[in-house]
Amino acid sequence: MRTDNAVRRGTRGRPHGPQPAKRQAILDAAVTVFLREGYQRAGVDVIAAAAGVSKQTVYNHFGDKERLFLAAVEGERQRVAEVVVDGLLGD
Repeated sequence: MRTDNAVRRGTRGRPHGPQPAKRQAILDAAVTVFLREGYQRAGVDVIAAAAGVSKQTVYNHFGDKERLFLAAVEGERQRVAEVVVDGLLGD
């Protein structure tokens, strides 16, 4: 039986699904930390703190440190490619 006071489900709590701004913050922090510390010394906990997220959030987005590193490198590769193309086209 449903009443007017029924609680709506799924409207509270943490957001579900991808969060592009949070993902980008993690990638930006990862680039900074990997450049400063190197791959071996860079800790996911340090990257998470620099991004303002929990370590678990980093793992939720990327799975592990290696995949985070690869995503960070790919993001930088794309950024550099855009700069080069813009320079060649005079934009």
